Amino acid sequence: MEVVYQDTVRTKPGEFNIASGTLVIIVRHASRAWLRYLSSRQSDLAGVAYLMDDDIPGILGCPALLLRYAVKTAARYLVIRPLLGALCHDIWVATPYLQQKYRSVPTRVVPPLYVGPLGACRT
Repeated sequence: MEVVYQDTVRTKPGEFNIASGTLVIIVRHASRAWLRYLSSRQSDLAGVAYLMDDDIPGILGCPALLLRYAVKTAARYLVIRPLLGALCHDIWVATPYLQQKYRSVPTRVVPPLYVGPLGACRT
């Protein structure tokens, strides 16, 4: 299996070839432009999963974070939440804690796996 990291902040939709049958995993955030692009390709993809490796929806409740960072992250999430809900067939969480916290939503625990730097491939 080939794994490719793609930084969607530095790449515009369509600049990176996503092969038919690819399972796309969104980690933490993707822009509205990327989510709309993936939606337009949805029938061509194996699926789209959202991996929540941190408690993004609950970030404002974390006193350890700088308020500015928490507000910015929460706002980014709230803007894309409807698109994520329509696009993603699976919600993956990084820990049993997140699975328990969001138990009203079907999730699967999938611990993150670092396989290399951005753009690196492993087979």
